[in-house]
Amino acid sequence: MWEERTCKQARQWQHWGSGCYRYKCEVGRLHIIVANYTYTCYHAGQEIAIRIIQNDWLHKGALICPPCRDICQAELKEKHEYCKPGDEHPPPTYYHRDNLYCASAAKLTNLSPFLTLIYFFVFR
Repeated sequence: MWEERTCKQARQWQHWGSGCYRYKCEVGRLHIIVANYTYTCYHAGQEIAIRIIQNDWLHKGALICPPCRDICQAELKEKHEYCKPGDEHPPPTYYHRDNLYCASAAKLTNLSPFLTLIYFFVFR
């Protein structure tokens, strides 16, 4: 499930993130390119969390890495390289992650002591 979110709206799409992505095969790994960010696959089935802001919407979802050999084997073979064996992938913080920052309701709660004083003096 993919989600698009602004500070005022959220929508979910079952197939929004599905489709064709650019990729490159380098140094024995498949690298998937999403909106000019590169995500490296370290093993088949690896789930890579995507959080990218485009057109004022935060797009959240995940990509599942296919086996390197299915995508890159022929290309790497021409370079006299091969797909590296599966390896432990880095933590999610290794990859690019955009965050959506919105005005918080907490800022309004900080005003409550002042509003109480105003009420006390005005309506007393």
